[in-house]
Formats: sequence, structure tokens, C-alpha cells
Amino acid sequence: MHQLNGAWFELTPHAIQRALDMALDEEQIAGTLGNPRHVKSAVAGRELWTRGKVAAVLEPRDGFWAVITFMWSTADGWARDRELLGSRPTGLDAERTRKQRYAMKMTRRGRSVR
Repeated sequence: MHQLNGAWFELTPHAIQRALDMALDEEQIAGTLGNPRHVKSAVAGRELWTRGKVAAVLEPRDGFWAVITFMWSTADGWARDRELLGSRPTGLDAERTRKQRYAMKMTRRGRSVR
């Protein structure tokens, strides 16, 4: 549990791993959580806090905020992420993702894709 500007935060294991993957430093994390520039409502009662190139998804819990994940708030950050994820053996390339989405769309319409 960490405190910033009077609020308590707990980082989930996923948020910690994501911060490490993104090579975020302590200043970027503290800036996003302690002094967000934009706060927007998200699904399931969560909020999206953004400052600079970093965004965080938070969920209110009993007396503290749970940080669910970190992500990039700029297209440049996402492009770099795609390059890294594409180089991993488990990453999906754009063509395979497009084919999966098309197959799901056709399945919902009651058509088989072979």
C-alpha cells in the first residue's frame, strides 16, 4: 500500500508487471496517480487517470484505490508496445488478429468461416 497526496493506492500484480514492461519510472507513476491531468469514468465502476504519456485504470475499494493496470495514452507508446509484443512468441500479429475478429463477426451472423 502506498500513499500519494493523502490517497492510498495498492498496485495489483498485473499493474506492477505492466509498469515493468513499460519501463515506467517512479516519477511517471507518481505523476499519474498523484496528480492526474484527466480523469474519465470507465466500465465496471473503474476510472481512467491520465498524465502525459501514461494512463492508469483504477478501481475504488474500501478506503483505497486499486491500480488495475498501466497503459500508454499516446499512439507512439502503443506503437512501441506492438513492436515489443510482436517480438514475443505469444504475441498476435495484425493479420491474425484481423482474421480472428472476422471469424467472430461471421459466427455471430450464423455463418461458418473455413
